[in-house]
Amino acid sequence: MLRRCISITFIFGFCLFLFTLQHLYLLGTGRQRNIRDLHSREQIVCGRNGCKNIELKPVYAEEKPETKVEASAKPGPSLHHSTRIMEEATVKSTNYIIPVMYYNMGPNNLFRILKEAISLATLFNRTLVIPPFPHHPRMEKVSNKLLYDNDEEMMEVDIFDQSYRSMVETDASKILDVQQLRKLLPLATYKDFKKICNDMVETTLTCGKISGKRVEGLKHFHEATGVQLGKTYEINQITDDDLKTSFSLNLLNAVRSTSNQQCIAIALGHKCFGSRQAWLNFWGGKSKYYQRPVPIQNLAESFIAETFDDKPFLSVHWRFENVDWLDMCKLSRPSSVRKINRPICDIVEQIVFNRTFIDEIAVKIDNYMKKENLEYLYFAAPPQLNSALEHLQSKLATMYYSSNVKKFAAKSEEWIKVFNDNFAASFLDQELCYRSQVFLGSPLSSWTQTVMLDRVSQGSFSHHSIFDIILDDSSRFPKLSWYFPEGL
Repeated sequence: MLRRCISITFIFGFCLFLFTLQHLYLLGTGRQRNIRDLHSREQIVCGRNGCKNIELKPVYAEEKPETKVEASAKPGPSLHHSTRIMEEATVKSTNYIIPVMYYNMGPNNLFRILKEAISLATLFNRTLVIPPFPHHPRMEKVSNKLLYDNDEEMMEVDIFDQSYRSMVETDASKILDVQQLRKLLPLATYKDFKKICNDMVETTLTCGKISGKRVEGLKHFHEATGVQLGKTYEINQITDDDLKTSFSLNLLNAVRSTSNQQCIAIALGHKCFGSRQAWLNFWGGKSKYYQRPVPIQNLAESFIAETFDDKPFLSVHWRFENVDWLDMCKLSRPSSVRKINRPICDIVEQIVFNRTFIDEIAVKIDNYMKKENLEYLYFAAPPQLNSALEHLQSKLATMYYSSNVKKFAAKSEEWIKVFNDNFAASFLDQELCYRSQVFLGSPLSSWTQTVMLDRVSQGSFSHHSIFDIILDDSSRFPKLSWYFPEGL
């Protein structure tokens, strides 16, 4: 009897040992393992609770493998309309996803967030809602448009620690090329979303860490739009494998847990994405479907053809002026912000008042253009600097800026409307900089970052800091680095 009990105990212990080994093996190597079955279009997802087949429905027809974007790629974005053509997406969705915009950030930061949200929306098989975008209140000219009685056209926004009542754009066609983006995924207007979803989402998916300014940004979005953000579902991170369509359990659970919900939101936080290169590879093939509004594209293309004779040209973005950027150096700003901006603040008043300094800039830019064999220059800057630009143009015979484009646009009623507000005029400046052969940008500027992202996504890495060109010693100044995806 004793011998039998010992045998049974031994067998039980041995089985328990084997079970523990198997469990540890699954945890160590199979917790988020995905095996793609290319014939059935299913995933076998293995985790601590075993394996299960999950059907994955693609958002759009399968494309050819995307070419990896490398720094050695041939410079110069692809601009021909023929490269933008593809079959319309066949998936029709009745479920919606709206990106949360942090209305305590500037418009260009929001445009970058929208692009990253679009890349995520393609993973969720949902109709994307184009959210409302505020104009930059400190760049907009004061006009009768600021006296709108219609509250739907106004929004409370916080920029540089101050609150403003700003015009807001809800017409998606004035934010991007709607027809072009519809070739990538289904779209819905903000007005349709408000009507169908009754100003409410059931779940807000947060990707990465929502902290600091973004916590307040969520409140601003709710207060400005009236949209109730519902419960929160946290996605720790979109991994590099997620962007290769081999979904992790974290992302799969987010998709499945909201699959029966008609209206959801997505909010991007810090460390939402894995590596920068993986996201860039993922977005690169899709970026051609995100274009600026059609009138902006047409005007920029015609101006380049007739004024520059379609020749390669240099573009410059100078962001720094004494109305807005000097706020970066005021005592209420964090010491780290004041420290990195101090050299820029020292130079700001020179660009506004010191004509000799502008003359020196003209010489440096002219020498650089000769070195790069570029005949024409387009100079983009805030409207507060138009007087300085006029003087700079007197020293550079082949330089053009927004005032010249406005005169060119007068031949078309549709084109001249671009200059009714700074929101559209800024788009135009960005489109021209995007199409240039070489781009000289302003470090720390989200406007410059927007142009850089568009160019890099299309394989153009020919960008430099304007300080490296116009200053003999730029070592004290911040470097031109790209900071996307947002919060990486």
